[in-house]
Amino acid sequence: PNPKDLNTYVTPHIPADEWENLGMELLDGDTVALSSIKANATETSQRCSKMFQKWLNRRGSTWNCLIAALERVHLTYLADQIKKILTSTPTEYQSARTSNAQSLAATTRTASFMDATPEMGDLISIVLPTIKAEWEDVAYTLHYNTHTIEDIKGKHKEDPRKCCREVLADWLNATPERNDSPRTWAALLDKIKDITQLEDARKEIIKKLTEKYQ
Repeated sequence: PNPKDLNTYVTPHIPADEWENLGMELLDGDTVALSSIKANATETSQRCSKMFQKWLNRRGSTWNCLIAALERVHLTYLADQIKKILTSTPTEYQSARTSNAQSLAATTRTASFMDATPEMGDLISIVLPTIKAEWEDVAYTLHYNTHTIEDIKGKHKEDPRKCCREVLADWLNATPERNDSPRTWAALLDKIKDITQLEDARKEIIKKLTEKYQ
């Protein structure tokens, strides 16, 4: 790939909470390089651009390598769009690039929603069913103390669905003084990522949100 194509067709469509996971794949777990990128760039687009610069200087930096890495971090919608370009015939290539850009414009909504505040309806229909069994762990990662968690359990007679719903609603509506976690999809998914047993649930949430907002 050349830097221009990467910056046009890939960089703008990587969610803020996934660039580092992709970097771990492409840079073979080089945490020093990724930490340096994070320290010297604040915008996701800048971080991706610098990460791709380092990757392009390595051997084996091919489109197929990038596609495989995207699939491993579950950015399959982006991997699929790149495949459409690569499998086009020469006469179809320019058309594919144009249609790909239009398709990726839709995935920009997917990337941008990660920085948006969730709607309670999405929290109930998409998030709650996948995490309710582990709602106490989620509450702890959102900085709820044991006393508060016990109060919630008593209030709802330990019904995991009702308990989880209250935690999500409280997190969404809490003032910054009560909870310093940003009210964004990226922040919530980042918290869920800290819970090992919810890794599959997190992937499922991202998949459903991607399908909804593409």
